[in-house]
Amino acid sequence: MKRLLLGLLGLVIFMVAFPSVTIKLFQIIRPTEIQTKGTNVKMYNYLTEQIEEIPLEDYLVGVVAAEMPASFPVEALKAQAVAARTYVLQRMGPGGVTNTKHPGADVSSDPKEGQAWISQSEMENAGAR
Repeated sequence: MKRLLLGLLGLVIFMVAFPSVTIKLFQIIRPTEIQTKGTNVKMYNYLTEQIEEIPLEDYLVGVVAAEMPASFPVEALKAQAVAARTYVLQRMGPGGVTNTKHPGADVSSDPKEGQAWISQSEMENAGAR
C-alpha cells in the first residue's frame, strides 16, 4: 500500500514539474478531435424560420458583427470571435447541447436563444446608414 501511495505521489510531482509531458499524456489519452477547416454550422435563422448551413468562418463574422460595433478595439473583436467560436464548437462537439427548440440546428441566430448573428447583406446595409 505504501508503494502505491509513493508511486502516485511521484506521478503527481512529475506531472506538476513537467506540464508539457502532462499535456502530451492527456492528448494521447483523449486526442483533440476539433478540426474546424471546412466545418459548417447548422444555424436556425429566426428571421427566415429556416435552418441554414454556413461555413464556420462566415458564422463567426456574422456573430461578431451582430454582438459588437466594428469601432471597438481590434483585441476586443478578437476576444469576441474566440468566445463565439468556443460557444458554437462546444455545442457542435460530441456530447454538445441538443437544440430542442429547433431540432437539426446547432445554434439559433436569435440573441434570446444564444448568440446574435447577422448576414453579410445586413452588415452592408448597416454600414450604409
